[in-house]
Amino acid sequence: MKTTIKYLLLTAAFGAATANAGDGTDCDDIADAVREQIRNGGSKEQIKKDEGQILEIVRKAVSENQECAADIVAAAIQASNASNALVGQIVQTAGNAAPGQINNIVAAASGAAPGAAAEINAAAQSIGGGGGNPLNSPGGGLAGQTDNPGESEQDTAGDSDEQGANQAPDELPAPVPPPVVTT
Repeated sequence: MKTTIKYLLLTAAFGAATANAGDGTDCDDIADAVREQIRNGGSKEQIKKDEGQILEIVRKAVSENQECAADIVAAAIQASNASNALVGQIVQTAGNAAPGQINNIVAAASGAAPGAAAEINAAAQSIGGGGGNPLNSPGGGLAGQTDNPGESEQDTAGDSDEQGANQAPDELPAPVPPPVVTT
């Protein structure tokens, strides 16, 4: 009963904080509210058992504040001491709530849990029905990954129609010596 009341009060406080954010949304305040909600879930063992509650906190916060999705994801990962599997679930939950923010979500999750790259990538690929790999967007992503799982960047480097066509090759050809002129 006490736990239920605690969650209700925290949810009400979080809702009030986000409702008052308006146009001048302060993502730090929202991230702090997410941290508070997760940490008030109890000990690390209780938090780990209550992963569904963490995901619901993330879903609700991101749905109400899509522009703060990255801060919310980082706060949730840090506050919950998330396992790699939970990191992937957090990314997927946030990405489903704000698909337009997936690149920011991936960047934040990668910074908060660099060891969970595989789970982050898998979750990001599942957003939007598994269409392309959002990690391959310009300026972001993980090296060596393409839209086609069985294909490497080297396989696409010579294709003018592929996304990798505008990327520099891994190795440049040997320089050509200048011509020798004799008189």
